[in-house]
Amino acid sequence: MTYWKISVLAVLAVFELVLLYVFAVYWQTGWIIKGCAWALSIGAAFYYWRFYLKKKHEQINTDFWKKISGELDSNGDLGCYTIRLHDSSAPRKLVERVNETVYINISGSENLHPVVSNLLENTAHKYVSVSLELWLSPAENTDIATTLRTWLRNILFLQKSTGLTIPVHWLIQTPVSFLFDRKNSHSVFSIINKKEHNRLQINEFLKNLKNALSLKFLHDSNAQYSHQYIYLMEALNFLEEKFLKNTDSGWEYVDICSLSLADGGNFQNTSEWAAYLVKNTDGLIPTVKSVQHDTVRYILSEYLDKYAVYHRNHISDMIFKVLFIGVAGFFLATSFSTVNNSRLLEQIGTHIADFRMETDKAEQDRKLGLLKQDLKLLEGYRDHGVPAYLGLGLYRAQAYIPKLKALIPAEIPKAPEPKPVKKPDPVVLTLDSLALFETGQFELKNNANKALIGVLKAIEAHPDTRILIEGHTDNVGNPVSNQQLSEKRAQSVKDWLVISSNVPEGRFEVKGLGDTKPIADNQTEDGKAKNRRVEIILIPSATQ
Repeated sequence: MTYWKISVLAVLAVFELVLLYVFAVYWQTGWIIKGCAWALSIGAAFYYWRFYLKKKHEQINTDFWKKISGELDSNGDLGCYTIRLHDSSAPRKLVERVNETVYINISGSENLHPVVSNLLENTAHKYVSVSLELWLSPAENTDIATTLRTWLRNILFLQKSTGLTIPVHWLIQTPVSFLFDRKNSHSVFSIINKKEHNRLQINEFLKNLKNALSLKFLHDSNAQYSHQYIYLMEALNFLEEKFLKNTDSGWEYVDICSLSLADGGNFQNTSEWAAYLVKNTDGLIPTVKSVQHDTVRYILSEYLDKYAVYHRNHISDMIFKVLFIGVAGFFLATSFSTVNNSRLLEQIGTHIADFRMETDKAEQDRKLGLLKQDLKLLEGYRDHGVPAYLGLGLYRAQAYIPKLKALIPAEIPKAPEPKPVKKPDPVVLTLDSLALFETGQFELKNNANKALIGVLKAIEAHPDTRILIEGHTDNVGNPVSNQQLSEKRAQSVKDWLVISSNVPEGRFEVKGLGDTKPIADNQTEDGKAKNRRVEIILIPSATQ
């Protein structure tokens, strides 16, 4: 998988994750709607990956690129490329390697975009050096204006489609020598943009080249080579006229780094430059012989090293795109947060306005309940933190807390309910009937007072009680007789207590229960003995 595919896939994945997070946290709507929206975004990303990128790849994967890709592989992946665009019909190799630079020769500028795009997308280097040489042969070209327009159009298209400003080097090839020294022919004379300004116009380069050429002629030449100087100056004048008058505007958007002259070109009598020479020299220079050389001219490598390098870092591109997605996601989340805060403020404002305008008591109470809910919600945000979907510094609802408190009447605190006073448990004193009475009798024995004195002390210790005296028997005999006997025994105990103390008679109550409430088993003698008893119950009064 190539670098651009990996970077695009990674960017799409980050985009979907950011979108999922924003939808889940900041978009206050149903999960079904969120899921559908995210599914649509995944479908759009899949479409982009499968169709758009495939179409883009097909557009740049032309037959011309297939021809040169094999030769590029054989020359090695150096990472430094110069695309040479020329107007001459002379045959040239598609790919040449000079030192550490690979030259790709193309004659049709329509191949410029496919070649550069494939270099940038398919090279194994993270850093790719790409430059462009424009070889112009005015002594051969019969339509300079069309050539310049075509080149400019394709260069601008390349820059727009790739987002790059590729350095451009002009090389003008003429059929005459410019060094005026036959010992050093087949050379290149160049001037460069020293980057004193961001970019120089091509006509400024031509003027500077003419000045430099004049100084070179005065320094190195003699009179016998003056016709060469004239040829070169007229060639530059001719090109300057073409750039100023006959071509489309737009060269100011091209990064021209150097302008060079090279000898060794061919001469055509039918070229525009030939007609221009005859016209401007009044026929003094009727013809120039064609000069063909096997040696190919190259711009000095130091110029390429200084100006041709373009750093194509796929990782940097990917990081930039991911950061852009992050910023876009932040703005999307901010938009959702703005809408959520606006809805909250609008809701609270509507509740306040409705409450103030309501006159019906029942409806006003209902709307007061809404205000209380709003206040509870805002105080919860204040105490426990604002939720994320209202965050990003946009939460302003805390200003409504004082307003809501002013509208809601203060609630009177309820008095605490009195704690129930636990009444003391009744005191039960149990006396054995045999200690008080003879069998079957209800008169007290002579020594019964020994047992009753303890009861009397207990009554005196509990002055605020009612005194209930209950008589009980076993189940021997007639139940009616047993009930009557038990009641008489209880009455005898009461009479003794009233006589023997200062306790008012009204505090006493007597009951005869017979054998109805046994406390032991009447089938045994021991149980019967326990059931034959008198109970004195001290019951606390109701006011205690």
